[in-house]
Amino acid sequence: MSLIATEGFRTSHLLKGELWPEYAYCRSVVVYNGAAKTFKVGDVVAAAGGVPAAAANIVGVVLFETDAAASTNTNLVLLSKGPAIVSKAALNVGALVLADVVTKLESMGIQVNDSV
Repeated sequence: MSLIATEGFRTSHLLKGELWPEYAYCRSVVVYNGAAKTFKVGDVVAAAGGVPAAAANIVGVVLFETDAAASTNTNLVLLSKGPAIVSKAALNVGALVLADVVTKLESMGIQVNDSV
């Protein structure tokens, strides 16, 4: 059978709950200006949208897929504090250790659960 289309995670796959979403209380915006890149829902990022070298450098989790053109200011909407709940399955941790990422997110007030 041939594959017709695929779709990445939506915000609802990642975000299971947050305090006062109507006020974006748990969210922040960082400006990325670097190489062309597509940020996927669930990517963990460091300051200014960079790839974190260690879990301790994580400042948030990308909430909306965003295409960033090279050398342009692109806003990234992040889940940056809690109380909030995210799905472990929707996190993109790259080369980081998942347990370390979970520990860092929980220190930020973001609970990580096993829901899909």
